[in-house]
Amino acid sequence: MFKMKNMIVIAILIICIAIPTTLTAVSEGALLFLLIAPGSRASGMGEAFVAQADDAYAAYWNPGAMAFNRKTQIAGMHTNWFQGSGINDLYYEYLSWNQYYPEIGNVGLFIQFMNLGSQPQIDEDQNFLGDFSSYDIAIALTYGYQIDERWGVGTNFKFIRSDLGPATGASDTKGVGMTFAFDFGVKAKDILSYTNIDNPYVGELSWGLTMQNFGPDVTYVDDSQKDPLSLNIRTGLSYKAWSDDLTDVIINADVNKPLANEDNLITRLVTDWNDNDYIYNAGVEYTYMKLLSLRGGYVNDSAGEIVGPSFGAGINYTFNNTYKLSVDFAMQQAGDLIDYNKLFSLSLEF
Repeated sequence: MFKMKNMIVIAILIICIAIPTTLTAVSEGALLFLLIAPGSRASGMGEAFVAQADDAYAAYWNPGAMAFNRKTQIAGMHTNWFQGSGINDLYYEYLSWNQYYPEIGNVGLFIQFMNLGSQPQIDEDQNFLGDFSSYDIAIALTYGYQIDERWGVGTNFKFIRSDLGPATGASDTKGVGMTFAFDFGVKAKDILSYTNIDNPYVGELSWGLTMQNFGPDVTYVDDSQKDPLSLNIRTGLSYKAWSDDLTDVIINADVNKPLANEDNLITRLVTDWNDNDYIYNAGVEYTYMKLLSLRGGYVNDSAGEIVGPSFGAGINYTFNNTYKLSVDFAMQQAGDLIDYNKLFSLSLEF
């Protein structure tokens, strides 16, 4: 009986981890910086985090998972994107805050900022007009609510601005687009408790689902040139395989489906499921004495040509029995330009 129960758990994880090898479609969505996943912890696990999401980065990954957090949490991340490829002014910043209020739920804020670097401005006669900078930014208000011991739900509201460049020539139209979007998330903890499995050797299994960037198209010049947001559906499982006073082992598996064809927003939810652009993520986190964490993962995004392992490590230090500081590092697959992006992140909870 014990072997059968463990086989059930393993089978569920295998379903999520199974990786196809013939994915060829490419996302047509705009503002792809919205899908740059923050947090070196999650990145070290192959960006498989939607069902775990138990730290200060939870609002981005799954606002429904954020509903279970009970401490004040602050986090930040910086990375020079594609560092080592000759691109020196492309960088990504993330900052978040989350606070629990009894009888209300979790309220928070996060900011995503992507600096797109400096480019020369040339008029229609090929005269150099100087350099200009481009950037994308999203500011999100977040909310999560725990329904009961097992279920949490949440949402994010984002204001998004994309400043690609100034007006040139006879045109006074700047390359600036603004829009808004919502995220929706749900998490179910300890879903094996709904079954008859009652064995101390069978760990806790959680499930998460989130819809990201549900909102109107972004327009830079006119409606005829508008682009769909990078709408994404993410679901996954998190299995706490082992936990005692010394060690914790967690196994995660996610599946992503970009929904960004040329159909309107609502139609995309029905029509864009046949393209072979699914993204598969899997990862493991090993923590010793709640102090040192080692992580490994695998990403299969064939459409984006990002396929391969990821690695990470973290140090967690609690002082005054109140403040927990986490410092994390990850090496994340980056595609053809370089082998890995190197990510550093900090978080504090109290």
